[in-house]
Amino acid sequence: TSASDVAIQLRPMSGVDPEFSLLLYRDVLQPFCSPAFLKQHRLKSPHDLLSVPLLTSHYRKLDWRDWLEGVGLGPQAVEGDEFPSSLLTYRAAQEGLGVAIGQPFLVSDEIASGQLVPVFQPIERDLGLFVIWTRYANARVRSFVKWLAAEVERADDGHPVTLPGQPPISRR
Repeated sequence: TSASDVAIQLRPMSGVDPEFSLLLYRDVLQPFCSPAFLKQHRLKSPHDLLSVPLLTSHYRKLDWRDWLEGVGLGPQAVEGDEFPSSLLTYRAAQEGLGVAIGQPFLVSDEIASGQLVPVFQPIERDLGLFVIWTRYANARVRSFVKWLAAEVERADDGHPVTLPGQPPISRR
């Protein structure tokens, strides 16, 4: 048996048992910054990001590498500050300390309120955020999974913020 009955984990799309898991969100990455930072630094192409601070979360260190490779810039050394969580990384971007990389659904409120703006196109990796449960899950766990699925369905903000006429770049 497992130490937990249910978990939310980032996993490869093919790395879960479909009978005991549910995809919540595909792993989509996109850069974000404050409107003032964007105005000050005039970011016109992804290459311009190599000359500004790139903010990253301690637990998501590969995000910038994958995004830069996904938009055709190849492997790059990422210069910038590392924060202990994605939340603090996004907050630093709001404060104008640099450009953060993250999942659009996590910053949809900040985008809607104008605190953050997406820059350039998102990429989609072959990963997903899944809710996973054990075969021994009780009724409470199954109710939680159903509630979570309904909440994700209800929230229309799970889609990447795409620029007009440009779908996310797939990195499968």
